[in-house]
Amino acid sequence: MNLLNKYRFGIGLMLLFLISACQSKTASDELFNYAKEQGFEISPSTKAIVVLSNNGCITCNRTFFNLSQDYLNQKEIQYILTANGGMLDIRPFLTADNVIFDREQMIHKKGLIKSSGVFFLNEQQNIDTLVNIEAKNIQLSLEYISLRLNSLLKN
Repeated sequence: MNLLNKYRFGIGLMLLFLISACQSKTASDELFNYAKEQGFEISPSTKAIVVLSNNGCITCNRTFFNLSQDYLNQKEIQYILTANGGMLDIRPFLTADNVIFDREQMIHKKGLIKSSGVFFLNEQQNIDTLVNIEAKNIQLSLEYISLRLNSLLKN
């Protein structure tokens, strides 16, 4: 990666942080309330919550599903699956212990997230960063998610 590309990547990453970082305590409370309403609990060891959805860019979602499978059996990562399998292959997620099924898409109806994405939690289990999967910044988002998930699993 040459210096100009590193600079662009750094600026893009900073913009992604500015758009998505520093979610309020209220957003965290809403996420945990949603979990309770859906009948599951977010474990104290959870460091990230991955939402897999049909909403939004289907090609982006397909790429994100493929990336997400690499982390499927990690206990620090909780999955919420709203996708129905009509357009995306959800089979790998059907038998995993860390996947919650939200067939009514309540996470979207409550406005917690628009499409697929990741909630990163801090040590106090507040939302630290929310990354939405969108076509306009898909490559940057996927690189960030991969780097962040890898770093979470090393700690």
